[in-house]
Amino acid sequence: MYALSQYIGEDSVNVALQRYLQKHAYNQGLYSTSLDALAELRAVTPDSLQYLFEDMFTNITLYENQTAEATARELSNGGYAVELDLKVAKYRADGGGQQTATPMNDWIRVGVYPEATDEEPFPEPLALEWHRLRGDTVLTLEVSELPYEAGIDPDFLLIDRAPDDNVRRISF
Repeated sequence: MYALSQYIGEDSVNVALQRYLQKHAYNQGLYSTSLDALAELRAVTPDSLQYLFEDMFTNITLYENQTAEATARELSNGGYAVELDLKVAKYRADGGGQQTATPMNDWIRVGVYPEATDEEPFPEPLALEWHRLRGDTVLTLEVSELPYEAGIDPDFLLIDRAPDDNVRRISF
């Protein structure tokens, strides 16, 4: 649910849950099911994100997202261009553990972060953007401050088979 709220917005999730409660709070006889709640969530989700219901609630969907390389160069305006070489893959698993590669056409967040300090152990991102990824890709993000690390799905919204390689330190 947290991941869904990041994709469609907390306000949209709250609207859907409020509608669900209004329809089902005092029903006599028949009880609602999770399908009723999902229907309300689907109703507030844009068409471009409807695939999330298959990936998050209907199927066992796993990702293998990796930041293979992260480099930066200083720009003439004092900012930095951060280039990310991203490797992405999506799998569907059955109840027996068999995993099958499935086409990727997903919105995934990519972020750039400054170095953490004792005063700020979890710094705000310098850039945090959604990108539609269909396969391995190279992206360039511009930031105004010195970047330290960057990567794909830095908040781990997706179920990743190997999340330790999502974010890496930037080389100059």
